[in-house]
Amino acid sequence: MKLYRKITALVLAGVILLAQIGVRAEDIQSLQEENEALQQKIESEQSEIEETEEQMLELEMEIDDQKSEMINIMKDIADTEQAIADKEEEIANKEEEIAAKEEEIAAAEEEYEAACTRRDEQYEAMKVHIQYMYENGDANYLVLLLEAEDMSQLLNRAEYIESLYSYDSQVLADYEATMEEIADLQAGLEEQRAELVSEQSGLESEEASLVSVKAELEAQEAYLNEIIASLQTKVDNFDALLTDAQNRVSSYKSQIASNNTKITELEEAAAAAAAAAAAQSSSGSTSSGTTETASGGSATAQAIANYALQFVGNPYVWGGTSLTNGCDCSGFVMSVYAAFGYSLPHSSYSLRSVGTGVSLSEAQPGDIVCYSGHVAIYIGNGRIVHAKSSSTGIVTDNVYYSSSTVVLAVRRVI
Repeated sequence: MKLYRKITALVLAGVILLAQIGVRAEDIQSLQEENEALQQKIESEQSEIEETEEQMLELEMEIDDQKSEMINIMKDIADTEQAIADKEEEIANKEEEIAAKEEEIAAAEEEYEAACTRRDEQYEAMKVHIQYMYENGDANYLVLLLEAEDMSQLLNRAEYIESLYSYDSQVLADYEATMEEIADLQAGLEEQRAELVSEQSGLESEEASLVSVKAELEAQEAYLNEIIASLQTKVDNFDALLTDAQNRVSSYKSQIASNNTKITELEEAAAAAAAAAAAQSSSGSTSSGTTETASGGSATAQAIANYALQFVGNPYVWGGTSLTNGCDCSGFVMSVYAAFGYSLPHSSYSLRSVGTGVSLSEAQPGDIVCYSGHVAIYIGNGRIVHAKSSSTGIVTDNVYYSSSTVVLAVRRVI
């Protein structure tokens, strides 16, 4: 009776432990599915980030090109401003030359007017002389000569009369020559002044043209500033989008890390529960009845093997892929590897071609052992874990789990 009660208690404890394992496995599966969804979001965000970064790079290159063009335009504006300043200086010099020429013209006009005045005065004096000689007749000149007391006085008086005529004529001729010379000078000055005014007009026209060119350059500069500002706004917007995307990626990664921590805790609890359940149960499995762990191989491959061992005792379902609710042999291998980010086919035949082939003697934990129509995961020491059949579920076995077993291939994915 006591023995019966003890066996009953052990069976009940086993059932409870198996139930706990199932709950933990479902939680692990849920967290893994959430991680897969988060990983897909991360990949999507990373794709958008890369695309945004490429667009930002293109915009920044365009901004650099526009800035280079802006620098050239600013240089052209500076050169044009210098040319305008040079023209203004030339115009100022021409204005000074014109002013000086006008002063020369004014002085020449004064000299001309003075010469005219002196000519007119001389002309009036000649008219008085002529009138006097006309009114008094030649007799007066004859008397003037006859009344001379001696030859010397006679010659002197004759010479005086002659010199008077000569003087008047010469003075008048000199004034007329001076007036002609001044008129020629004045005409030359006027011509020079006209040339200076024409040159000034040309310089002012050139200056106006330069001012127009400067205005066009400044308009181009303003337009480029608008383009650069618009491009910079786009860059800033892209930068904000990048920051948001990176923040989301960081959040997803944090959530995955948190989920992985939970998965580890659940896996450890499930492993402990599985070990206890295995110790309390001696039926429904062809395993050795002891808790097994993988040893040897890379850390990742060993982790895959140990992860697979946590689902020992779960059901076999043909065509299934759920490590907790049921899977077939290839679904078991595919789902175990998927938990570590590896995508494998759901086909025992196709699994013979994945990874790299190794010999059975070189097999390490995590390698895939391929049979005719069946696959398993090697856990070391000549043993495997596999979704064997609907009657046994997921179990551990010797690599040659039956007398007719033939190993066709061993594939190493890690």
